[in-house]
Amino acid sequence: MKGRWVAGALVQAGVDPQGDEVRAVRELRRAVPGLGLAAAVDLVKPAGTAG
Repeated sequence: MKGRWVAGALVQAGVDPQGDEVRAVRELRRAVPGLGLAAAVDLVKPAGTAG
């Protein structure tokens, strides 16, 4: 469930987590105020390897 939300949020932001992990983390943190850096990285990493 989280994975789908993360993927959807990144698609909506126009970010490819495989190509730009830093931007993906930044956009996720913009989408979820209060989301910590470590948590955002943990959410982005699986999105970047899915496929």
